[in-house]
Amino acid sequence: MQFLLKSILLVCVWLSSLLPSFSQAPTVSERFVASTPCGSIFQSLLAMPPSAACDFIKWEIIFQRDAQTQAATDFQLRATYGVYQPNTNLFAGGGTPVTITGKWEITKGTKTNPNALVYRLLADQSDKTLSFVKMDDNLLHLLYGDKSLMIGTPSHSYTFNKTVR
Repeated sequence: MQFLLKSILLVCVWLSSLLPSFSQAPTVSERFVASTPCGSIFQSLLAMPPSAACDFIKWEIIFQRDAQTQAATDFQLRATYGVYQPNTNLFAGGGTPVTITGKWEITKGTKTNPNALVYRLLADQSDKTLSFVKMDDNLLHLLYGDKSLMIGTPSHSYTFNKTVR
């Protein structure tokens, strides 16, 4: 009888050790990168000082999804902004890094396509949002507040490419 009680207690302790691993749902992630022109539209989002010199921004966004339901969960946006280092595609002085985290959601509708899938980022630190239209499984394109496509320059676009780490 004593052996049975010890065995039951041991099994209960072992099972309780597994509980923390079930407390967080497993996630899967997708990573998108881009290099875009600077603009006043990004100053408040990236908390740039008004006097910040900025030619371009390098972006990395990691979208997390619930592994079982595929529902959108969290995102992490890492950006570096600054001025070009002459004759390179690098930043002079290394640039200024920024990290933003928050939740994201999938909605529908752009200015020209009511059925388009839109990824909307909701930052933890502010009330600012950023939206992308899903062009296909590998491309996202930034949207203005009116849900129209952002227009790039000859050097940069506002299209983000999916990458594998």
